[in-house]
Order: sequence, then structure tokens, then C-alpha cells
Amino acid sequence: REAPANPELWHRSARQVFEAAHNANLLDDNITLPLIAAKKYLSDLMSLLRLSASGGLITDEAPTGLKTLLTIGMREESFEHLKAQVLTHEAFVRDVYARLERGEL
Repeated sequence: REAPANPELWHRSARQVFEAAHNANLLDDNITLPLIAAKKYLSDLMSLLRLSASGGLITDEAPTGLKTLLTIGMREESFEHLKAQVLTHEAFVRDVYARLERGEL
């Protein structure tokens, strides 16, 4: 919604869009920094999944070796913590998107 009036927001990567919106004072630190963190975390995780898991899904039924690979690759203390991080990032991004749709941001 802000892009037509702010052409500096047009970028190929989500991180650059978030940073440009922040620099244009359209998003505060409390929105921008978690969005950048979520983008990096989820992108890194998806890269690992593309290399190692058919279907790209993380489930409790995943093989132990895959869970271990993802846990170590993402530098998490446990697979449960990795899942919690994914859910936290996804919930934050969903909330921000909903707020954008409602015109609250």
C-alpha cells in the first residue's frame, strides 16, 4: 500500500523491503527487526530442508537423523526448540501481515 508513494520500497528480497520500510519510517524497530530475524531463520531452515528432506516438511515423525541435522544446522538446543522458534516466527509474521491488511501499520 505504501510502495506507490515510496518507490525505494521496491526490492527483490524481503529483507531489503523491510529495511527500506524502516529507513522510510514506515516500520518501527519492534516490527522491522523481528521480521528480518524471521526471514533469515525461516530462509536458512528452508535451505536445509531443500537439501535434506523430501517434501520439505518438519514433523514429529521425521527421521531422527533429519531432526538432528536441522537442530545442529540451525544451532538450536533441541528439535522441540527449533519447532518453537518456527512457530514463534510464523505467528509474528502472520500478526504483522494481518495488521498491515487492517491498515494498522
